[in-house]
This record gives sequence, structure tokens and C-alpha cells, in this order.
Amino acid sequence: MSNIIETIIAPAPSEGYSSYVYRYTNLENSKMYLGIHKGDVVDAYKHSSTCKEFAAVFANPESKLRFEVIGYGSYEEMQCEESTRLNKVDARNNSKYYNKTNGSSRYRQPDLDKCQEMVKLIESRTVFPIVEEEKETVRDFESIQCRYQHDDKMQRLIRDFIEDENGSTKKCNPLIVFEGRGSEGSFLLVDGNTTRAGVLMSKHAVYIDVMYIPEEDSNDLTISELRLIGNLLNRRPDVVKKSASPADGIKFVIENVKLGMAHNAMSNVKALKAFGFTGSLKKGEIKTILKDAKHILDKDEELSERGNLFINYKSDTHKNRLVTTVEQYTAMKQTCSLYMSSEKFSLERIVEKIEGTKSFNKNHIVIVIHHPNKDQKTKWTSEIAPKWTKILTNCGRDYYSTGNGFTHEFVEMPMWETDTTAAS
Repeated sequence: MSNIIETIIAPAPSEGYSSYVYRYTNLENSKMYLGIHKGDVVDAYKHSSTCKEFAAVFANPESKLRFEVIGYGSYEEMQCEESTRLNKVDARNNSKYYNKTNGSSRYRQPDLDKCQEMVKLIESRTVFPIVEEEKETVRDFESIQCRYQHDDKMQRLIRDFIEDENGSTKKCNPLIVFEGRGSEGSFLLVDGNTTRAGVLMSKHAVYIDVMYIPEEDSNDLTISELRLIGNLLNRRPDVVKKSASPADGIKFVIENVKLGMAHNAMSNVKALKAFGFTGSLKKGEIKTILKDAKHILDKDEELSERGNLFINYKSDTHKNRLVTTVEQYTAMKQTCSLYMSSEKFSLERIVEKIEGTKSFNKNHIVIVIHHPNKDQKTKWTSEIAPKWTKILTNCGRDYYSTGNGFTHEFVEMPMWETDTTAAS
């Protein structure tokens, strides 16, 4: 068309695409139309606008238009891209746009620019109030856990650092808490789970700094965007806190897949780059993170459906659950109990427990098992449990022949929990 005097076509992805987002700009008044097309850039498609004003401009051979292709991907992803861009400027009510709607999408793509702006405000330390709170005040704040699992080593490191400072937490980053964003309008901790755990573990710590984000400053942020902010606050490099790990990136991708996004959506790639990971869809850390996330989603239906936080039982946050479970079984008549990792199964410990409880007539032992990772869980089910079931059954019979027989039972602890939790 002779009235299209400028054309800007973004390079198409090498792995192909099914749809693209395009934009027409009227160079005489800078008014725009943004649209989406399912097909190829070089086909005969023009536009799908129902705006009579734009139709007249488009049909006028004297018009001066610029045509741009600004993004490629699946139809669902491009729907989301179109809707995100249109909603960002409220195109249907914006005099600079010909669009009569703001588009529609199956899911809302996190607004990276908006989240990065919030992170700038948080990191400036001048916009939102920082309050010194007693540590017990923050113990039960709900939280979004952005990391793959609780880091027991870092928790202890923070505790030891605070103890070296005689209980002072002034060298710790403040907890980032959003007011009114938890369940029933409660506080929601978005960054500082590990710091909180370390402070609560410290014998001498009394206070911790908390930055409160007023509800009116975050009510337009989705939970996905709050999670994105949490990851951005832990982006690489970070000289104070542990930076985001590949496992954290995998968890972020899985959470977005739960919302309907493709695991390899460009919005995930952009977010992972913003977290500090290197590479792209086809190389480096980002390729590996996306591949590993897809592998988990393909093999683990439970995680695909729930996408929750992996429980690290070495962490003080969860170790008490092991102890409590063992105590509940031990309180039962004729029963003793102990816990162990499926990765470090010990017959010696079981025999010692049986021998140590003979005088209490406890001849049934409950072995509480926790798994350090999903692969170990699979190995436990297919190899380790069948092997030790046979061995312990034979041992129990041998003990019976001497009048001191025992029976056994394996109880497996859950591996996953919802990622909105309170510290215990």
C-alpha cells in the first residue's frame, strides 16, 4: 500500500511462531492501532479494526502510516501481550488510540516495568516507612516464598551473624511487607523469609526493621506480580542477600504455567533475564531453567497442579514438624518412633531405638521418612523401601524367636506445601 511509508519488522524467532502483535501509527497525528494476527507476517492480512475513523485513514491513499511488527509467539501469548499493552495505556479510553477495546486474554501477564518501578521505590529506602518491630510481631505474617525451598544454611548464617552483633539486626535488610495483601486483609511478607527465620532463631535478637507498603500503593498488583517483585529483590548480583538460584527461577516458571502461560513464554524469559540469569530460549541458564521446569511439569502431576513450596526438613522452619510427628507416635502404647532421611537410611539407628525401649514394652517402631528431593522419593518408592521392608521384617522375626520381636511401619512426610505460609 502506498500510504504505508514506514515499515519496521522485528526479527522473527528462529524457532518459529504462530501469531504476532502489530501496530499502525498515523504519522500525521501519532494516533495508533494495536492488533494481533494468527498467521504469517507476509500473508495478505491487513488489520481487524472495527473503528470507522481508522478504516477511513487506512483506505485513504494520501495517509501516511507506519506499520510495525513488535512481537511473535503463540496465539495465547500474543493475546496476553496485546491485552497487556492496551490495558497499560487504557487504549479504549485513550484519544491516542483507534482501538475500541483493551483486548482479552486467558491470563494476565505480569507487568515487568511496573514491578521494576516498585522495586526501585522499595530499594530507595525513602518512599515507604521502615519501622523497628519486635521480632515476635512478624512471626505469624503470611508470606510469599519465592525461593524453591527454605535455606537452612542461610538461616543459620544470619542467626550466627546476629549473635556476633550481640543481637543487633541493623545490618540486615528490612522485611518487605505489603499491607492488606494477605488473606482477609492481613500483612503479606514478600521479601525476607530467610532473614525472618534467622532473626527468630537468634537468642539475643529482639527487634527487626520492617518496610511497610501501604495497600493503596499495591492494590493494582496481582499475586503473580508480587511474586515477581520478590524475585527482583533477590536478583543477581546481590551483595547482601543470597541471589536468586536456578531452582527459584524454575519455581517462578512453574507458578506462571499454573496461571495458563507457556513455560517458554517470552515474558518468562524477560523476567529471568531481569532476575540476573544469562542466556535465552536456546542457550545458557535460561534455556536450562525452562527445560528443567518443563521436565518437572511433565513428570510430576502433583507439582503441576499445585506448584507449591518444597519442604526442606533440615530447615528450622519445618524440623519441628518431624519432631512433633515422632512424639505423637511415641506417645502411643507399645510404639516407639524416630525420623530419618530416605537418603541416609540407617538400620543401626532403628536397632538402637528398639533396644533402648525394650524395658517399656515397645515392640512396634514407626520410622518417619522425609525426602530431600523428588528423585530420592522415586528411588525410595522403587528401591529403598522394598529392600528395607524385607530386611526389617526378617529382623523382626529373628527378634520374635528370642522373645523380643518387633514390627515396623514407614510413614512418609509430605514433600510440598502451599507457598503462602506463616513462620512456625
